[in-house]
Amino acid sequence: MNTNIIQLDEVIREMAQGFSKPFLCRSENGDEYIVKGLGSTRRSQISEWICGNLAKILGLPIADFSFVEISSELWEELPDHFRNLGSGIAFGSKKVAGVNWLERFNAQDISEDLQRKLIAFDLWIKNMDRTLNNPNLLYQAQNKTLVIIDHNQAFDPQFNLDDFLETHIFREVFAHYNDLINRIEVESVFSNALAHLDDICNNLPQSWYWINPEEDISSSYDFKYMRETLERVNKPGELWRIK
Repeated sequence: MNTNIIQLDEVIREMAQGFSKPFLCRSENGDEYIVKGLGSTRRSQISEWICGNLAKILGLPIADFSFVEISSELWEELPDHFRNLGSGIAFGSKKVAGVNWLERFNAQDISEDLQRKLIAFDLWIKNMDRTLNNPNLLYQAQNKTLVIIDHNQAFDPQFNLDDFLETHIFREVFAHYNDLINRIEVESVFSNALAHLDDICNNLPQSWYWINPEEDISSSYDFKYMRETLERVNKPGELWRIK
């Protein structure tokens, strides 16, 4: 688990895409990051950190991510329309070169094994935000590889399995999990990853528990619901229930 904090030297621009209003920034070593700061909400940042680390444990091809820091000096120099990025520690996803958004017609180039793993992962974290029209997936056409991003809307309290299966970009492979043996196998894999959850949460920045610099207004992140969502894998059949 990478808990290093990377210092940012420049805020380049607000990204045109992204519900969570991320910014493209440059770090002190010249790397570019898609940064979700205070304006993206603490819920977004915490969910990204938890899901990103679970994805890494599971071996999913997630873009490299880190804690990044916007110093108060840098923040004070920003134009007004950039200031909702906030100062302090933020979530940064390293920009991936040579990629485009995955299109429907490219989905067939992705191995069925990876498609099955990813749709099961999204089911586990209750992520409805991997749709046919907005898959939040990057595609490297040259070697036909996938990079997954954006888990800020995970742990959706309005999650419904029917809607999920109707809209997910890899919905056609979900029939693999009609087999009880396949269900048990993926539940076991997820349960092993779940054993790392306490370590993942214990490494959250303390500032993320608050929404203001004075740290007297709670971010009110629903850790109880997040845990209940992930612990479905330890209850036979619960992961696959329509809710």
